[in-house]
Amino acid sequence: MSESWQDKWGKILQQFKSSNQKLVDLCRINEISYHKFIYWRKKLRATKINTILATSANNLKKIEIEAPIKPIETPLIKIIFPNGALITIPCNNPSIKNKLISNVLEVLC
Repeated sequence: MSESWQDKWGKILQQFKSSNQKLVDLCRINEISYHKFIYWRKKLRATKINTILATSANNLKKIEIEAPIKPIETPLIKIIFPNGALITIPCNNPSIKNKLISNVLEVLC
């Protein structure tokens, strides 16, 4: 049984990560084109990301976002996690508030 493209390219990518070789040298040694390496690296990353997203979607936890009660000089966004952890983010520009929250959640999840 032949190895899957994920296994084959995973080994090549791991070889590159663990070596001090330049990418062009690694490609020459493995007899692959530079562009093919870049293509398969992107494809493998996308596959890993999709796998992580699919498995972590089942483990999502409900979080509450609490807006400040009183106006203050610098508006704050508070994110309170189920375990009681609190993240407070200053947000001077209300027009970017949703994007900021989205970016924070993307990093955390």
